Amino acid sequence: MIDHLKRVIGPLERRVRSMLMRGTLAATDDSQDLQQLQVTRLEGETLDGCERIGQYGFTSFAPNGSEVVIAQIGSNPDHQVILGVDDKSRPHPLAAGQVAIYDGAGTKIVLYADGSIRIIAGGTVTIEGGSIYLAGPTTINGNLHVTGNVAIDDSVTVGGTPLDVP
Repeated sequence: MIDHLKRVIGPLERRVRSMLMRGTLAATDDSQDLQQLQVTRLEGETLDGCERIGQYGFTSFAPNGSEVVIAQIGSNPDHQVILGVDDKSRPHPLAAGQVAIYDGAGTKIVLYADGSIRIIAGGTVTIEGGSIYLAGPTTINGNLHVTGNVAIDDSVTVGGTPLDVP
């Protein structure tokens, strides 16, 4: 009886075990609507054309060698999708409630649990828009270069001394 149950349940057990797997990213094709990834399962098998399913509004091009979670839809070995990709370059440790957007070069945006935001970039940070509005006290720690007109609706202080502006 036990042997009969093993024969009946065995194929089902193998299908369930093969639904989720781990692997590493080998290559990415970013030219289509969904990224197509080539991944290598931990067992050494290479899988081509795996669609990467991501979160709406966020996208990235992960470096080769990143860790992936592979799902076989309906346990079908011909229909794999990638549910998660992560790399050891992620900023850590983060405190509870913090969120970070980052890349492998060290550029990151950190949202802190207290409501503050920090942008860290080794290069130029560009903000584009029809108009940019900053509300609240603003400090610039460095030189300020303005290529357009400056309109001042209130007082101007230089080195602690108020200037008379006509």
